[in-house]
Amino acid sequence: MNNLKTIENNADVERFLQNIENPKRHFDANIANAILGETTSWKPRMWGDNSVGFGAYDYTYESGRSGRWFVTGFSPRKAYLSIYIMPGFGEMKDLVDHLGPCKMGKSCINITRLDKIDHIVLAKIISRSVDIMKQRYIVSD
Repeated sequence: MNNLKTIENNADVERFLQNIENPKRHFDANIANAILGETTSWKPRMWGDNSVGFGAYDYTYESGRSGRWFVTGFSPRKAYLSIYIMPGFGEMKDLVDHLGPCKMGKSCINITRLDKIDHIVLAKIISRSVDIMKQRYIVSD
């Protein structure tokens, strides 16, 4: 296994959420936590100091590098909320086009205003990504 900084730990997710100073990020993080929890039926876990993950999977690259990561999750950043969609968006263009104003990374959605995002579409993206990850990896909750 690789020595990653962002690893699953036993830190208290509720305490983390309570300590988010920016009121907008605090609100959005709590909404994201609820959406991800309801969509996956998994309990949130802290990964590193500032990421909340749902589910986990082990991976090994062709190079031999291996690790463990969350199946989906979020991180409240200073300027936006990142929601992680680990398989990427290649199989989700039909949904992404209807999500609302955001910036897409390779495997994350960066959202400055969660209230402008279609939460039903977001839940469908999360659900589809979890299904894809279950097809590709052995997933644990």
